[in-house]
Amino acid sequence: MDSHVLAFPIPDPSTPPPEEASLYASKCDYYESDIYSQIRRLTEEKCIETEKELPVNIKLHVKHKGMSISSSRNELVVTVSGNYKNVYTAKIKILQAIPKILISKLVLEEPLENLLFDEDGYVYEDTMKHLDKITEITGAKIYIMHRSMCHDIDFQLRTDSGFSNRLNEQQSFYQRHLESTRHEFSCQKNAENSFFIVFYGDYCSVEHARIRVLALMDEIRGLSVVAIATSVSFQPILVGKAFSSTAGMKATESINIYTLPFCSDSIPRLQTLPALNSSKIIITGEEEKLQRLEEAFYYAEEHLKLFTHVTEISFVKLFEFLAYEMDELRLIMEENSSFIRFPEYFKEGGETSPENSKVKIYSSSIANSEKTALRLAKLASKYVQGKTQFGVEDNEDFLRVAGSWRRASTIEKGVSSSELSSIVSSTGSIVETNGIGEKMSFSPLKKLSIPPTEFVAQIAIICMASGVEMLLKTNGIEYFGQENTVPIAMDKASKIFYKFGQSQWHQILLEAPTKDQDFISGKKNGKLDKVKQQCRFNLKNGDILFCPQSTSIFTVDIYSDELERVIKGMNTMLLEFPAEMHFYVPEEIHKKLIGFRGEQIQRVTKLYNSYIEFSTTPFDCYGHNVLIRTPSKFSENLWAVRSLFIKTAEGLGYDIPKYLFAN
Repeated sequence: MDSHVLAFPIPDPSTPPPEEASLYASKCDYYESDIYSQIRRLTEEKCIETEKELPVNIKLHVKHKGMSISSSRNELVVTVSGNYKNVYTAKIKILQAIPKILISKLVLEEPLENLLFDEDGYVYEDTMKHLDKITEITGAKIYIMHRSMCHDIDFQLRTDSGFSNRLNEQQSFYQRHLESTRHEFSCQKNAENSFFIVFYGDYCSVEHARIRVLALMDEIRGLSVVAIATSVSFQPILVGKAFSSTAGMKATESINIYTLPFCSDSIPRLQTLPALNSSKIIITGEEEKLQRLEEAFYYAEEHLKLFTHVTEISFVKLFEFLAYEMDELRLIMEENSSFIRFPEYFKEGGETSPENSKVKIYSSSIANSEKTALRLAKLASKYVQGKTQFGVEDNEDFLRVAGSWRRASTIEKGVSSSELSSIVSSTGSIVETNGIGEKMSFSPLKKLSIPPTEFVAQIAIICMASGVEMLLKTNGIEYFGQENTVPIAMDKASKIFYKFGQSQWHQILLEAPTKDQDFISGKKNGKLDKVKQQCRFNLKNGDILFCPQSTSIFTVDIYSDELERVIKGMNTMLLEFPAEMHFYVPEEIHKKLIGFRGEQIQRVTKLYNSYIEFSTTPFDCYGHNVLIRTPSKFSENLWAVRSLFIKTAEGLGYDIPKYLFAN
């Protein structure tokens, strides 16, 4: 079997805030002062352990020995040599042992500040004891810092997940955007005197500590605190915005509902950290109301009807989700009252087939499960795949069947195509049957004898420079990363490996929700044809194809013999991807905005090159009933249309709350 070399970066840990700049720092022995050295040592140990378990060769590459990670990213890169299945199994085992260390914050409102500090501005001793206890239970280090000392800190988590139902909608919005909208609410004076509670650790530890601190603040205010034992998979469904209000479990001004991380069993943590239990919902409020709410929870859980939706997402993208998108995944679940279950191998870290990437969505309604699948598809579209093929000599055979390269790579991995049935003949040529059953034969891509193991250092350097995951095979390279990093890696690799083939074919795969396909391609493929014309694609030098991947996702396949043309095609296609906005306008003035026979709204859509839809039922859980969509190249028009409609509503005497403005 052909040898492969897989290079992937280890998530960089965040630098902890300086204790000398904080008003308080909890006692925590779980993280070393040099967190980079701790992660590096942990990675080395896991690489040695994995190399003993699997028939692979593993090397750990360090960019700068002793260099501070604050000045350089992608410090650690692991390369694994072996067959296709083993290199990805090794990757799973290694990444499942390396936690992503990050920083989160909680903005203290003025009433809360008075509960934590005495008249002289010092933190109460009892408060420090409580925070030290939370650190001991969760494993997250806690700081109290003045806002002026937090400018250089890279906060990597949202401040709204875990309590989307906290208080009422207006108060929830205020909590989520307290820091970013202080100027809008004319609170600059308070902003200069505000304080942050900063949390440092892995995702689960940080989120458990943050929710416990919120419950502690409520307890200091005199509210009762109750923990309700609930299955993790039921929590986002029961307390999500799309279900809780109809079940009578929505938070009020006197009741707060907090949820813990839903996918904690799939997220790596340090072995020395205390075990955490996410199977509970924390509610705070008046004791009598909490008792009624607790009964409502048990009743809803017993009579809950679940709907299941299965979608497929590349297993490589699922890794990125668990490493960098956990907060967004949690928010998607909360907003759509759904639970996303990942494949079991993410929990076990064992051997798996990389093609097994089915994700199950459980929700309270079919509509919510479909919305969740759509949000996942949009999240997946942030990441792109690239390929470089060496030694392709016969361009006509390569292009004879549309997308033959894509199918050839599918055959190589042992995956059958849904559109064409393919077999490999005894002579090594590929035989396909077209839609009417006729056989079509063409020559396979030439296999070069490139020894991948001799170029481990080269792909490790490219991986460090770009942060892109790379897979080197005997006749090509595969890339995975974001749209701004994959072209960089492809360019560097093509220059290093140019000697292995005068003819290099390049390919970039973009993903998008199936419902956006008509929007991206345009009427009668007008937008697609225009992009091909701008980038000078023709049958001989490449093409852009739309290929269905699953019921919810399709792939934009861009390939050519010139890398510059492929990159230009990718950038041009991304400008045609939709940008959208939801906001609220009173239903009473919808007809006025539309105008007689739609003349008014048609003028607006033509002026701002946008699609506008009004609805009597909200598009999301925030009550927004207006949807605007436009190509990404005109994304600034979204705000112009929103401003026009809001001003029209206010001119007619309607007062629209700011928390319903846009999302």
